[in-house]
Amino acid sequence: MAKEKRYTVTLDAYIYARNDREAMVKAAQLAEKIRNEEGNEAQVLELHSTPFASFISKLIHKGRLTIFENKLIEA
Repeated sequence: MAKEKRYTVTLDAYIYARNDREAMVKAAQLAEKIRNEEGNEAQVLELHSTPFASFISKLIHKGRLTIFENKLIEA
């Protein structure tokens, strides 16, 4: 069997939340789900607010977002 290669994936995803904090939590939970299922180091690097049908987005958070013991950790 051939040796597997390692790749880096950049993803865009839309999540819906009532406010910025909830969006950060949902984004961190999504990365945690990928980490748990795939056994890798998935992480949130940036979060943007992008209204529906708009080309304009606003940076909400830059840096790592992680869930630890059910608490949002911002780095």
